[in-house]
Amino acid sequence: MASIKDGHFFFCGLIFVLGVWLGHAQEATNGYLLTVPRVLRHGTTFQYCLSMYGDVSTQRQAVLNFIDSESGKIVASDDHLYTVGEQTCRDFSVPPPGDYELLLTNATDILHDAVKVTVLDNKFITLVQTDKPMYKPGQTVKFRVMTLLSDMKAKTGQIKSIYVNDPNNFRVKQYLDVDTEGIATLEFQLGSEAKLGVWTIEVNVDESDSKPENEETLGQFTVKEYVLPRFEVEIEPPPFILASDETVSGQVCGKYTYGKPVSGFLHLDVCWTSQYAPSPGPCHTEVVELDGCYNFTVNMSDIKHNSYYSCQLEIRARITESGTGVVVAKNHSGPGETRTPLTIQLDDYTNGFFKPGLPYYGKVTVTQPDGQPAADEVITVQADDYGKSLRFIRNFTTDDAGQIMFALCEGFTANTTNIYISAKTVRFEEPVEPPGPVYGPPRRSNSMYQPRTSRQVRQWFSPSLSYVQLPRPDAPHTCGQRLTLNVPYTTTRNAETSFQYQVMARGRVVRTGQMSHVEGDLTSQGMPSPPSDLCLLQDPTWPEPDIDDQGSTPGIAMDVMRPDPGFGSDRFQEPIVRSEEVSDIVSNFLLDIPIESVMSPKFTLLVYHVMSDGEVVADSMEFDVEPCFENQVTLEFNETRTLPGEKVELKLGAAPGSVCGVGVVDKSVNILGGEHQVTPDKVFDRIAEFINAPYGLNSDTYADEYEYCEDRMKNLRGDRRDDEPSYIWHYSSKFVDAIEAFKLSNVMVLTNLNLETRPCSQSIPVVYAIGPVRRGNGLPESMGGAKASVRSNFPETWLWSLTVVGPDGEATMTETAPDTITSWSGNAVCVNQDQGFGLSEVTSLTTYQPFFISIHLPYAAVKGERFPIMVTVYNYLEKCITVQLTLDLGVNFEVHNRRRYEDPICVCGGESYTAKYYVSPGSIGSLPVVAKGSIVAGQCRNNVDIDLDYVGRSDEVHRHVLVKAPGVEQSYSYSTYLCSKDGNPQSENVPLQLPQGKDMVEDSARGEVQVIGDIMGPALSNLDHLVRMPTGCGEQNMVGFVPNILVLNYLSSTGTLDEKTKMAAVVNMEAGYQRELNYRHKDGSFSAFGEKDDTPSGSVWLTAFVVKSFAQASQHIYIDERDMSKSVTFLKRSQLENGCYRETGKVLSSYMMGGLGRSKNNKEDDTSLAALTAYVLVALLEAGVNASDPIIVSGIHCMNSEFRLNPRGTDPYTLALISYANMQKDPHGPDARLAFRTLRGKAKKDATTMYWSRGRYQQPPSTSSWF
Repeated sequence: MASIKDGHFFFCGLIFVLGVWLGHAQEATNGYLLTVPRVLRHGTTFQYCLSMYGDVSTQRQAVLNFIDSESGKIVASDDHLYTVGEQTCRDFSVPPPGDYELLLTNATDILHDAVKVTVLDNKFITLVQTDKPMYKPGQTVKFRVMTLLSDMKAKTGQIKSIYVNDPNNFRVKQYLDVDTEGIATLEFQLGSEAKLGVWTIEVNVDESDSKPENEETLGQFTVKEYVLPRFEVEIEPPPFILASDETVSGQVCGKYTYGKPVSGFLHLDVCWTSQYAPSPGPCHTEVVELDGCYNFTVNMSDIKHNSYYSCQLEIRARITESGTGVVVAKNHSGPGETRTPLTIQLDDYTNGFFKPGLPYYGKVTVTQPDGQPAADEVITVQADDYGKSLRFIRNFTTDDAGQIMFALCEGFTANTTNIYISAKTVRFEEPVEPPGPVYGPPRRSNSMYQPRTSRQVRQWFSPSLSYVQLPRPDAPHTCGQRLTLNVPYTTTRNAETSFQYQVMARGRVVRTGQMSHVEGDLTSQGMPSPPSDLCLLQDPTWPEPDIDDQGSTPGIAMDVMRPDPGFGSDRFQEPIVRSEEVSDIVSNFLLDIPIESVMSPKFTLLVYHVMSDGEVVADSMEFDVEPCFENQVTLEFNETRTLPGEKVELKLGAAPGSVCGVGVVDKSVNILGGEHQVTPDKVFDRIAEFINAPYGLNSDTYADEYEYCEDRMKNLRGDRRDDEPSYIWHYSSKFVDAIEAFKLSNVMVLTNLNLETRPCSQSIPVVYAIGPVRRGNGLPESMGGAKASVRSNFPETWLWSLTVVGPDGEATMTETAPDTITSWSGNAVCVNQDQGFGLSEVTSLTTYQPFFISIHLPYAAVKGERFPIMVTVYNYLEKCITVQLTLDLGVNFEVHNRRRYEDPICVCGGESYTAKYYVSPGSIGSLPVVAKGSIVAGQCRNNVDIDLDYVGRSDEVHRHVLVKAPGVEQSYSYSTYLCSKDGNPQSENVPLQLPQGKDMVEDSARGEVQVIGDIMGPALSNLDHLVRMPTGCGEQNMVGFVPNILVLNYLSSTGTLDEKTKMAAVVNMEAGYQRELNYRHKDGSFSAFGEKDDTPSGSVWLTAFVVKSFAQASQHIYIDERDMSKSVTFLKRSQLENGCYRETGKVLSSYMMGGLGRSKNNKEDDTSLAALTAYVLVALLEAGVNASDPIIVSGIHCMNSEFRLNPRGTDPYTLALISYANMQKDPHGPDARLAFRTLRGKAKKDATTMYWSRGRYQQPPSTSSWF
C-alpha cells in the first residue's frame, strides 16, 4: 500500500515540477541579462553590461536606477537603447556611500524587482617607503608617501595629515595638507636621544581616513644603536626532518657584503627545543675554524631526548672574524619534525566541478616537506561516485616537477551527482597500531603517516546538458602576450551559438566582447579524447552497478534520476527534468584575448550564451598574471661592479613625464633586518582590498542555497500542511549551475532568464554524537683600480632623490660611487597621470677593489683610556703582495706599539691581515684617523711568488672617532653690556674664571666669545646646543627646551626672526619634545627619569612645567593634543579638596621651582603650596582649560586665601606666580590688583633697574652626578 501511495504521489509531484518549471521558464525572445560589479566604491566609475535577447532587428530601452533606500529618490540613472542580441557595456559613476536599491526598468514597466546594494567609500592605495629600515638616534629619516587611485593612477592634490609616532605611540611630528603629485618626499630629524624601538608613520589621505576605526599604520622603521656589520651570517638548515631521520645536516656561511668569504671561528649550537618542554634540552656544540662555509651533521639521538609538541630545530651561529675579533651572530628556528614524508595536493582544471559529456582532467602535485618537487613517486589515484557503485583507479609516477595528470574518461554520466577523488602514495603505508583510542602522535616515535588527500567534485547541472568549459593553463601569463584558448562546449548538430565574454580584474570590467560559432565549421575540431595513459581504469574487483529502468538514457525527452524515498520519508531528492532537446555534440571555438597590465596579478574570464528556451550556459575561470604595471619602470647601473669614487651612470626608464623616486642604500643596512622597500606584492595586496568584498556584500542578487532550495521544494510539495514546522527540514542541492560562474566572477546579475536550474533535496538534519577521535592523516604538522685611492665617504643611504623622466621616457643620472666596499641595492617608484604607478626591480652595484684596507673603530672613546684601532688589509688578487701600513693620528693620540708594524707585511691572495694598534687619545672631540696601505716591493715567506704588477698602488681611508672627556661637563657663561656713545670705542676686561684644582679635567676647557648687537643676543647663540643635556633627566631637558620658545617669541615680536634661526630652534624643540616623552608616566605625569623612578606617578611641578611649555611651543612645532590632554587630566586629578596643589613626586632641582621646595629639615616650604597652585593654574590656563572650569575656580580661591593670610610675607617668586595666575583668570579683579600692587611694593630699584631678590632662599650646591 505504501508503495502505491508513494508511487502515485511521486508521479503527481513529477507532473507538478514539470508544470512549475515550464511556467517559470523565460523564452529568450524577451530576455535580458545585466551584470554589475559586486564591489561598488564611491568616486569611481564602473561598467555594467546588459544583453537583450529577442528579435535581432529591434532595439529596446532600459534604464538602470540607483534609488536611495531611505528617501526613495532616484540619485543616479542611465537610460539607453540596447540592440537586441548584442552585449552593451556602459560607464556609470558610483553615487555616494550608502544603501540603495538597484532597479532595472524600461519606459513603462519594471523589468526586474529592486535589489539592495551597498556602496562603499572609496579607498586609496597608500604606500610608505623609507630610505632605510633602521636608524640611529640623531639621524634623518627620509621617507616617501605614494597615493594612488584604485586604477593605479596618481592621486594628486593634498594629503590631509601624516603623523610620525614613537614606540609609545606618541605623535612627535605631523605634516598637514601635504601637496602631492602622487609622490610626496619628506624628512624627519630624530633626536639624539630618540626612543629606541619601532616607530610608525600614519597617513590619512582625506577626511574619511581620519576616523579612528579607519586609521591604519602604513609605514614603520626601527630606531636602534647599531654598528653596520661588515659581513653577514647565513644559515642553511636541513630542508626538513622526518621522525625516522637519525641525523640532520646543514651549513653555516660567513660572507662580506661585497660577496667574499669570511675567515674566522664559528661557534655553533644545534638544539632541539619546544615551548612546552619544562627545561631546555641538550645541544650539540662545535667551535671550528671557518673559511667561508662549514657543513655540519648532528646525530638526532644526541639532542632529541624527549618528544613534546611543537618541537623544532634551533641553530645558533656566532662567527668571530680573524684579526679584528668582530662578532656577528644569527639564530634560526626550524624546521620541526614531521611524520608526513610527502605532501599531496589534488587539483583540477574546472574549479572542482565536472560537466557530463566533457572530459574531466585532474592534477596531483607531490612535494617534500620543504616544498620541493618529489619526483618518481608512485601515486594511486582513485575515483568513486556518490553511491560508491563505480570505482576507477590507476597508479601513476610523478615527473621531475612532482606532478601527474589524470583524466576521468568513462563511467561517470549525468546520473553521477558527486565524484570523490583520492590520491595516496604507494611507498609509505599506514602504521599498524594496537586497538583502542589513540591521541596525539603515533606510539612508535619514528613511524610515518601515509601521505594522502581527497576532494569532492560536484556536477555542474544543465537540463539540456549544455556546457562550456574554459581551459586553464598551469603557468602564469605575461603582460604583453595573448591568451589563446581552445574552448570546448556542447551543442547540437550545425547549431550557431553566440558567446558573450567579460574580463574582470581588480573588481572592474576591463574587456568585453562577443563572437558567434557554428558547429561543424572549419575551426571546429571537436573535443579530442584524453590520452589513454591518463585515464583511470575501472576497478575489476568492484561490482558492476545496477541500472534500473529509471537510469539515464541520453537523448530522451525526460530523464529522471533515481529519487530517494518520497515525501513520507526523512529525505527526498527532486527528480531531474531534461529539456526536450539536449546537447549531444562537443565542439570548440578559439578565444583570443590580449594580456594587459590592468589584468595583473590575476583576472577572471566569464563566458556565457543563452539557449533558445532561455537557459543560460556559462563558465568562468581565474587566470594568474605575473606582476606588471602599465607604467613600466626600469632602473639599471651601467655596470655591476665599480671602484670606489668612480663615476657611474644610473639609467631610469618610465613613461614620459613620470615623477620617480630613486633610492639606493648599503646592503649592510638590510642585513640588520626590516623591510622598507615597496614591492609588487605590497602593491597588489593593497589592490586586493578593492576586490575582496565583505562577507554578504551585495549578495541579494544570489539566492542563498538554503532559500533557493526551500522555495523550490515548497512549490514541489504543494500539499504541505500549514501547521508543519519548517525547521525540521534541511534544504540543499548536490549540484551547481550557471549562476556559479557569475558568483566566481564577483559580479551581481539581474536576469529573467533561466540562470538557476539545479534540482534540490530535503532531509531531516542528523545530529551526531561526539566521541573519541581516532588519529587520522590530517594532523597539523609542527612546523685593477686606481694607482692610489683615498676613501672618506661612507654613507648608509647613497641616493634618495626625485627625478622627472623626460619626453623620451628616459633619465640618466651620473653619480660618484661611495667609498664603502660593499654592495648597494635600490629601486625606483614612479607615478604618471596617464600610465599610473610603476615599480622597478631591485638593481645592485658592488663598489669593490681587489686590494683595500678597513678601519675598525669603537663607537666612542674617553680621553686617556687605552683602546685598539684595528686596520685590516684585504687581498683578493691572485698572488701575494707586500704592504706597508701607516697610521696617521697626528698629535691627538699616543700609539703604544707603532714599531711592531713598521716593516711591510705579506698578504697572500684571498687572505687578510689585521694590525692592532693600541692608542690613547690625548685630545677631545671628533678626531681624525687616517690609515694607508701601500703595495711595495718585497718578499714573502718561503720565497712565495709576489705580484709586482701592483707595486705603487695604495688605499687610504679617512675616518673619525669620537673622544669624550672623562667626568661630567659643566658650563659657565659671563656676560657684559657695552654701549658706545657718539661713535667712541668702549672696552672692558671680563675675567673668565674656571674651577681650580684637580677636579677639572685637563684640556677639557674650551671657550668662545660672541658679540651681538642686540640685548637678547646671548640667548640667540648656539641654538643647536640648547637641548644638549645629560642623558636620562627630564628636568634638564625642559630647562634647555624653553629658551628656544622665548627666543622665537622675542624675535617674532620684534620682526627680526630669520629663517635660519627659526629652523634651528624648531629642530631643537622637536628633538627636545621627542626626548621629554621618554620621561612620561602612563598616567600622563612627568618625572626626571620617567618610569625608571621609584614612584608610581611623576612630579606635579615638572608636569605643570611640561604642560605650560608644550602649550607655548605648539605654535611652533607639532604637539600631540591627545597626549597633552592626559597630562592635563593628571593635573586636574592631583588637586586637593581645598583647591590647592601639593607636590606628589619629587623635583631634583629647586631652580625649576624658583628656589622653592623643601627646607633644610626636609619639610615642605610654607609658601610652596601657594606657588605650586599658582604655577599649575597658569599651566592649565595656557593649555586651554576654560577659566570658568571648577578646577580653575577652586584653585584660584585656595591660592588667594593663602595669599591674603600674609600678603607682605609672601616670597617674591610666589607673589609673581600669584599675580600671573590672577591676571590670566581676571586681569581686572581685586585679587589681581592686590597681588600686583604687593609685588611692585617688594621691588628694589637703583639708578637704571628695578628688580626683585630674596635673602633666605638659596639653592644648595648640587652633588648629584646628574648635574
